[in-house]
Amino acid sequence: MALQQQIIHQDHYERKQQFNRFVKGLFKSEDLVEIRAIKHGIAERAYSSRVVDRLWLPAIELVKRFDRLDALNRSGADIYFGVNPRTHRSGTKDAIHQCRSFWADVDNVDPSHLSDRLDHVPDPTIVVASGHGAHLYWKLDEAELVECKNTRQRFESMLRGFCTNIGADSTHDVSRILRLPGFLNLKREPKPCRIISMHAGLSHSLSALSKCCDQEPIG
Repeated sequence: MALQQQIIHQDHYERKQQFNRFVKGLFKSEDLVEIRAIKHGIAERAYSSRVVDRLWLPAIELVKRFDRLDALNRSGADIYFGVNPRTHRSGTKDAIHQCRSFWADVDNVDPSHLSDRLDHVPDPTIVVASGHGAHLYWKLDEAELVECKNTRQRFESMLRGFCTNIGADSTHDVSRILRLPGFLNLKREPKPCRIISMHAGLSHSLSALSKCCDQEPIG
């Protein structure tokens, strides 16, 4: 095998491993995960986004679809996933009945320079270099039920306070989609979205995380 082919093969293998580790680390095998492939661009002098493919698959099946998603990424689509499992084929909030983690999106930051932001909160389970920033996930000991509007709003309010505390963006909606590790971030200069650190056995109680924001824990 020529050197260039070896490099391409190794890159494909490493990215696939990142993808598999992330999906298995964040979700249970039966969780229904939403995937969106989105092409971004400029149309008539305005920024535009277009969904070119959309999937809803149990996590155990999703890990088998890397090659399909990789082909979409190589064709110019950014690959996103729903942070919380869906109950049916929808991307709206009423399809979210449980949250398995806290999450945060920090733009325009080197993931290796997050210590000042995080020194007063529990260690994240997963840190992802999103390409032009960082995505962080704190896995919960137990999934938090958010089956009705009131519980969803209370969870979102708590997460908003947590994100504000660490200087993260406002991405607290339970139907949030974020970039999936293992693929290129194609906005601006293409850069890999990849796992920086992952502690598979690390999880936190909602009560512990709630101490890092202004809201009282749900329950």
